[in-house]
Amino acid sequence: LSKLDAAVNAITARFAYVDGGVVGAFTTFAGSGTLFDGENFTRAEFRATTPVPIPPTIFLSMLGLAAMVFVRKHNA
Repeated sequence: LSKLDAAVNAITARFAYVDGGVVGAFTTFAGSGTLFDGENFTRAEFRATTPVPIPPTIFLSMLGLAAMVFVRKHNA
């Protein structure tokens, strides 16, 4: 987090991946936020998530369901 102007409450943020102790290129977030709008403290938090790829998940679920139906009919 960076506060570029002491007179303004606007902040910017950027991050870089660290892999094996090597720092990669920095990426700056497009938007900005504000700090200390009536508060006397702040806490930063960065959450990275990976979305679940829906089509492969559905395909594998259907494949598993078809296998269970096949085994049930085969054993009957």
